[in-house]
Amino acid sequence: MFQGMQKEYKDILDSYLQSFDPFFTSQGDLKLPKRLVSSPREVLSQGCLPTLNCDMKTAIFNQNFDANLPNNPSPGNKDNPVLKLPTVDHLTVYSLCQAVDNILITEPIVLQLKSPCIIVGDLHGHILDLVRIIKRYGLPDPNAHLLNNSGPKYVFLGDIVDRGEFSLECVLIIFLMKVLYPNNVYIIRGNHEFQCVCSMGGFYNEISKVYPGTPVFASFMKTFSLIPLAAVIDRSVILVHGGIGPSNYLISDLETIPRPLIGFGIEQVDSILWSDPHNLIEEYANSQRGIGVKFGHKLFNNFMDKNNFKLMIRGHECVSEGISAHFNGKCLTVFSASNYCGLTNNKGAVLELVDGDSCQYNIFTLKQLEYLKRDQVKFLENKHSKQTNKIAGILKAVSHRTIKYQMNKIHTSFSGSIIKSVSPPTTSSQLPQNENPEEDIHILSSLSLVSNSIHRHQPRINALITPSVHRISIRTRQYPCTKLDT
Repeated sequence: MFQGMQKEYKDILDSYLQSFDPFFTSQGDLKLPKRLVSSPREVLSQGCLPTLNCDMKTAIFNQNFDANLPNNPSPGNKDNPVLKLPTVDHLTVYSLCQAVDNILITEPIVLQLKSPCIIVGDLHGHILDLVRIIKRYGLPDPNAHLLNNSGPKYVFLGDIVDRGEFSLECVLIIFLMKVLYPNNVYIIRGNHEFQCVCSMGGFYNEISKVYPGTPVFASFMKTFSLIPLAAVIDRSVILVHGGIGPSNYLISDLETIPRPLIGFGIEQVDSILWSDPHNLIEEYANSQRGIGVKFGHKLFNNFMDKNNFKLMIRGHECVSEGISAHFNGKCLTVFSASNYCGLTNNKGAVLELVDGDSCQYNIFTLKQLEYLKRDQVKFLENKHSKQTNKIAGILKAVSHRTIKYQMNKIHTSFSGSIIKSVSPPTTSSQLPQNENPEEDIHILSSLSLVSNSIHRHQPRINALITPSVHRISIRTRQYPCTKLDT
């Protein structure tokens, strides 16, 4: 159904990545360190950063933090943007989310993968870190499905959105990769991929500003609800976002959890998404997050032994070096957003799992970058975006005029006399509002496909629409209409 959109998706992905060519080499190394590298500043604490990690206490993110340091100006502003990024129209977003939905529903809630894998931790809207990871490891081969999964295999540990100011772009890039390379890109759900969290963590506000008055946010929530909760690599390495809980369960028990998964409340789900390891605890203790637990070495070892796992890789916590080890190196925390929200000078990291059975891996450390803000970027409306909006306006106008013609032909009669001629609403504000956002998403997703088809056959459209008289052919008859608002 979405094969016709593949080229469109590839063009958008390439446009995003090419926007960063002035800043990164093909290996992900920085070209312009003076503009983007963050000056060293004192790290809040070694190891985990509890204040930043306490999701229930977000007041620190509301504080004004001066990221402009002497001799290291913040890169760009509205008048002199540090980079330019494309925009994606809302109809394309709907179709993209639907395409990802169609893939996710075919995947188990616990993924079974094979090494090697590139494991990416929390990104939290840090687009610079995401792009340099992709620049370093590259995109899979376009024919990966025919070449035995040729190219890199990415696994994202969740928390793609919130906190940073480019959550939308991060999730769009990853979704584009998922649709284009479904066998080489996998996503595990984080606690921020839930509506009750990302509606307050920044993602909702970002979507509302970019796509006001549309159900784009609801479309993302529908897709998030289908994302798997865990992955097992080579039957030896377990990947989760957070950790484990008090219940000594088999990872296969998660397969009984139904999707779509909307909220929290299932103990196993809460633990996988919210828990954190603690070296000084034996079993478990309450977490300062208010949900999940702090799990200790004894509980961890019991879980690993019961499931025959050798290594756990998880995200969920900002760590100063981008990666930290717990429980004699059997549990690794990977965090990929460097200089987290401009509040700390932490490094980011990516873990390249070479072989799961032998637990052999390499670490790619991400140098700290200056925190990039949304008002430092200029957003460009791409050609297809303009065309899609124009087509949407045409379709909307055509539908209104078709409805008006049909409604004007409807007469209600009683005792042989015409009582009333029914006139339809003529403006979008007067049209009845659909209270079912999922139905809107489905309709708009379908409209996107129609829009894309019309875009490909524009010469035929021009032949059917004659601007000089503003008449539209409907079957064999012609009905005059006013000039279309395109």
